[in-house]
Amino acid sequence: MLHLLVPSPSGWIEAALADLPTLLLDHAHCEMKAAASAEMFASRYPDETDFVAEMRELAAEEQDHFDRVRAIMEERDIAWRPADKDWYVVHLLKKVRSPAAHRQLDRLLIAAIIEARSCERLGMLSESLDEPNLRVFYRELFESEARHHGLFLGWARHFAGREAADARLTELVAHESAYVTTKEPTAHVHG
Repeated sequence: MLHLLVPSPSGWIEAALADLPTLLLDHAHCEMKAAASAEMFASRYPDETDFVAEMRELAAEEQDHFDRVRAIMEERDIAWRPADKDWYVVHLLKKVRSPAAHRQLDRLLIAAIIEARSCERLGMLSESLDEPNLRVFYRELFESEARHHGLFLGWARHFAGREAADARLTELVAHESAYVTTKEPTAHVHG
């Protein structure tokens, strides 16, 4: 369902649970970036009215998730600070090709991969956290991320054709897997 080649290392959930404040801060930043990314997609392809409508709806949903994570942070007195560099995303974006048609496909597929990895990890949180309210929250977000993964993958296939999109997805998930299996896990959504 999620088009990932490898699961997250077990050390990721251990790192996340050991430093929940860092994880929540990073998660808030991820949601804020996801909202901005959806708005960017909408602005780049204004003639695709259905696409724009879905990206605007996605941006609003991601903003809502950001607001909800920020509220959890405030309840826990977790201070807001600038985001750490998201090396996972930087690594994926290195594979974006230059011609406009390739760039659009690659960015949509990378967004799908990011949502897939987020989905997997938020699902891990929903199964591992001790606090019932947080477990329910992360289960809800797990389901949202799965939908978002499908949304981006569907639009990539729409614009480029299923065969071309799936071939490129295979290349990009191999690149993503190499990073996930070699990086030391941290208390970040993609860390």
